[in-house]
Amino acid sequence: MFILSNYYIEIAITAILLITIIVYINKYFESSKIIRKSAKNPITKDGWLISSAEIEWKISDAQLNAVKLGITIGRSARLSELLINNDSLSLRHARISSIGNDLYIEDLNSLNGSWINNEAIKPFKKLQVKSGETLVLGEIPMSFKRL
Repeated sequence: MFILSNYYIEIAITAILLITIIVYINKYFESSKIIRKSAKNPITKDGWLISSAEIEWKISDAQLNAVKLGITIGRSARLSELLINNDSLSLRHARISSIGNDLYIEDLNSLNGSWINNEAIKPFKKLQVKSGETLVLGEIPMSFKRL
């Protein structure tokens, strides 16, 4: 009888752990869906316009400040909030974030690299992006403009 009780206790503990993990995973993906949806909506207030031949994103300062680590750019829908379907990009290529009203870009150790004004960005080092500068992710040139 004692062995049977321990078996049920182990099952209950395992179930509680699985439920906790599922809840945290769900919260993570729900927060990234909010960013992904809001990045597609036009914004008329302060923020940034990020554009290239393939994409155009308008991101408000409120959106950038709401995300602690920043917004990831890449070609994986599961790993990145801003998606670009191009083989020269890594699944998680770069991250944009803000400190105050300034925008920063950080290469996430991508295979094909990132450049600002023809200067390579070292992996995991944040560099400030100024309005009008050109950023190249892989083979995709992008411009950043302050709204």
